[in-house]
Amino acid sequence: MQLAKRFLSTIFLVFLLLATWHCAKRGSPTGGPKDTTPPTQIGAEPEEFSTEFESNKIRLYFDEYIRLQNPQDQMIISPPLKYPPLLSPQGGASKYVEVDIKDTLKENTTYTINFGQSIVDNNENNPAPFLSYVFSTGTYIDSLVLNGIVTDAFNLNPDEFISIMLYELDTTFNDSTIYQRPPNYISN
Repeated sequence: MQLAKRFLSTIFLVFLLLATWHCAKRGSPTGGPKDTTPPTQIGAEPEEFSTEFESNKIRLYFDEYIRLQNPQDQMIISPPLKYPPLLSPQGGASKYVEVDIKDTLKENTTYTINFGQSIVDNNENNPAPFLSYVFSTGTYIDSLVLNGIVTDAFNLNPDEFISIMLYELDTTFNDSTIYQRPPNYISN
């Protein structure tokens, strides 16, 4: 009887050892496929394309955690503000971006805030491609559309990447204006 118990115990231990042999593997989990999807804007306060805009704060909400990457180099506001807005969060991840306007907005003017590629997802740095926010302090949104063709003056061929800048024509405008003040509107 004792021999049978010992035999059964040995069989049980061998079975248990074989069953748990590959139970815990060393290594890192794969984590799934690489994230290649950029963050998507899912909302804004005040809503984008607002008219009669009077707020000094704008919040853009995203579907995933985002970070700001060099916003001072990439963000363009048209027409330009005298004092740059404060952006948050700086340095950390969040599901929103807040723009705190520190300047007085002009009456009856349509503003465009282009973030360039400064808003990226927190994990893989996928940029939200050329995200913008548009609002107007007047009763309607100006189309900000200007049509034309820009060509190289030497060979008359269009260039692949060019920046178009519009300046207000006033009494101070001269041939050096482009070196003395920022444009009212800029586009690529």
